[in-house]
Amino acid sequence: TTRPGSSNEHRIAGHFRKVLENCMNNLVPAIWLDTRQMRGVIAEEFYLGDYPNDPDFSQLEHPPEPLPPAWYDGKLDEADRLLLYGQQFASCVTAAQPRDVAAMLRSTPRSLMERAAINQLMPSFGPCLDKGKSMQLDAAWLRAVVADALYRSVKRWQSVTAVAKEGGN
Repeated sequence: TTRPGSSNEHRIAGHFRKVLENCMNNLVPAIWLDTRQMRGVIAEEFYLGDYPNDPDFSQLEHPPEPLPPAWYDGKLDEADRLLLYGQQFASCVTAAQPRDVAAMLRSTPRSLMERAAINQLMPSFGPCLDKGKSMQLDAAWLRAVVADALYRSVKRWQSVTAVAKEGGN
């Protein structure tokens, strides 16, 4: 729920890094996850834990989930705005193709299955960018931001769909 790039997020990530440091030894050398990757890994694990089987996305309304308004509070520098733009992009891609995002999260990083899922997602990239904007993507970044977007969105989609069905009866 913290804004990407916020001081609160960096503080929380610092706590996670301390835990990681305690897990490192001669057999497991130190690793470094930037805050974005850490956020994505946590969201991915929460999603996979909450949904051992994906919801039937064809039965859910799945509009792009707006970013929390509080994320726009305060003074945002260019780096903050870029992080939020990446989150909006991920929300759009996730809403356009939630099944393919879920397939990506169920694949092993850098595997052929992950590459296939990314290829399936590519048609939504252009429509999810603002006119005249471009973005350089790598698989790790994409995986992190869509994991965050899917985890934030799916419970909302389920509740919106349930309310719509109740209203239609």
